[in-house]
Amino acid sequence: MAQPPMVTPPPVAPPRPPDLGGNRAPPPPQGVVSVPSSIPASRKRQPRLTVVSADVITLEVGRKPVTHSFVVKNAGQGRMPGRVTSDRDWLVVTRTRLDPDAAQQDVQVTIDPSKMPRGKATGVVTVVTDLGDRRSINMEVTRKALSTPILIGVALLVLVMLAVIAFVVGAMQGGDEPAPATGAQSSLNIEVDPDAEKIFVNGELVAEIGRARVLKGFTPGEPIKVSASHAGFKTVEQTVVVPAGADHTVNLRLELAELLTALPDKSARLQALDAGATAQAISTRIAQLQDCLRQNLTSRPGLTASVTLDVYTTPPGALHAVAFTKNNFDDEAAPLDCLRRQLRVVRFPAVEGADFGVHKGTQIEQLVTSGKG
Repeated sequence: MAQPPMVTPPPVAPPRPPDLGGNRAPPPPQGVVSVPSSIPASRKRQPRLTVVSADVITLEVGRKPVTHSFVVKNAGQGRMPGRVTSDRDWLVVTRTRLDPDAAQQDVQVTIDPSKMPRGKATGVVTVVTDLGDRRSINMEVTRKALSTPILIGVALLVLVMLAVIAFVVGAMQGGDEPAPATGAQSSLNIEVDPDAEKIFVNGELVAEIGRARVLKGFTPGEPIKVSASHAGFKTVEQTVVVPAGADHTVNLRLELAELLTALPDKSARLQALDAGATAQAISTRIAQLQDCLRQNLTSRPGLTASVTLDVYTTPPGALHAVAFTKNNFDDEAAPLDCLRRQLRVVRFPAVEGADFGVHKGTQIEQLVTSGKG
């Protein structure tokens, strides 16, 4: 049986718009429309610690300090504050805080054989960021014994000295004539500015404190290698020749290894230093600090030069940075470099439970009494 044809009903006409009497239709309601973005929100910038060094460093040292360097990089993005530490007193780290804004920075570790045990010793240098990234380097250091040629040389020297003593004694016993004069003895005076922690002559440690030593008994006319070192400074070295019978003086100038201008990061923990103890520490170098003002402001005689400074120190009490907040100098650069060098050797009070110590508002004054114009 045939199916009846299907009839599609006509579409329903839309409702007629209301009669507005010739007026405009009201605008559609206003609202905020969120348009999804096809670009995902960027991640927060994060630094990433990378240390360019082997995990184990093997070194041999003699009697003089040896410096080993490695590179710390920020392989990510953003600031990377952090610290560098060692677990042995014979491993001295020159940079204890990382420069948070540097993409790459050198870190130097000085091995001090005088503080090492005999034979082989192991220490660990650790770099850790404030965000928790950590990298450790194992330092395996062997202290070399006195070599055979040196031992033979010492034995020969002893034999020569015994022969000289025997000759002198024999001459004294042989007659009434006095022994021939050997001439005036040569001497060497070593002046270091500022005071060095250690002074070496031909690689041998001759002084651990002080800025001047007098050495006698070396061979006149032969080259002598003199060097001086202090934590936070570049090692300075000079070769001199002392004439026979001369009282010779050599002046060495220690230059800072860093400018001491990088203030602690805002996230660092600060502890206020005792004002009295800080003033006492600075007073140990007050004469040298006043000399910095006097020597570098000679163009203004009669001026009472003054400078106000804030000091930031490491937990053991070494100067980390100094900020000069006020001064009345014509030329800032010369006095401030001199002041930094002298302040770096000051031993400030130690702090515990903080990243840095801080003391603000120390004022130094000096009347400039001579000038060039």
